[in-house]
Amino acid sequence: MLFNIPITVPIIEFLIIYSTLRVLKSVNIPAWTKPFITGLSAMVFDFSLDPVAVKQIFQTMDGTIARWTYYPLAGEPQIYGEPVMNFTGWIYIAGYWTVFILIGEWWHKKKGYSKSVGYIYPFLAAIASLACMFSPLSNFFNYMGPFFERTSNMQWVNLIALSVITIGVLALAFLKFWDRKVIYSITPKKDFPIMFTFLGFPLVNTIFA
Repeated sequence: MLFNIPITVPIIEFLIIYSTLRVLKSVNIPAWTKPFITGLSAMVFDFSLDPVAVKQIFQTMDGTIARWTYYPLAGEPQIYGEPVMNFTGWIYIAGYWTVFILIGEWWHKKKGYSKSVGYIYPFLAAIASLACMFSPLSNFFNYMGPFFERTSNMQWVNLIALSVITIGVLALAFLKFWDRKVIYSITPKKDFPIMFTFLGFPLVNTIFA
């Protein structure tokens, strides 16, 4: 825990985004589809993580809390005892970060693959995505705020709507835009973080759950 924030949170999110983008680099699909696909990947991953995370208890400066600790409002829609919008949040947070990573890659290429730009843009992308997360846009994605209250069933509506949209974009990307040319080969030895993120991590979470 770092100031009551699990240090694993940004690490896990980065691994999901890195691994998903790495897989997507093996196929030729439009860049605009990638934020949707990484968002869907992050949300699916979270469904294996949260049943464990809410039960992992730690002693901190503010007392005993879990790795994920939520305080839902009275009547707020919940999954695993957490607000439904937590899962919606993984879609758009991963999407934000992916957008800024893609912008960073463009900047890196424009600068002739400068090492300094290559080292700094992932961190700038993380900061920019955090800024978006704390903007009013997040409440709009969570429950159509300010038009509806946080306790409304719009949390369910938004989760389902964003899920359907991202699944639709995934299908569109591979059915319409994928030209079936492998432009990057994934190997377990070279790309072990991908195997760990998509197979190892969820398996460990499921066993502990």
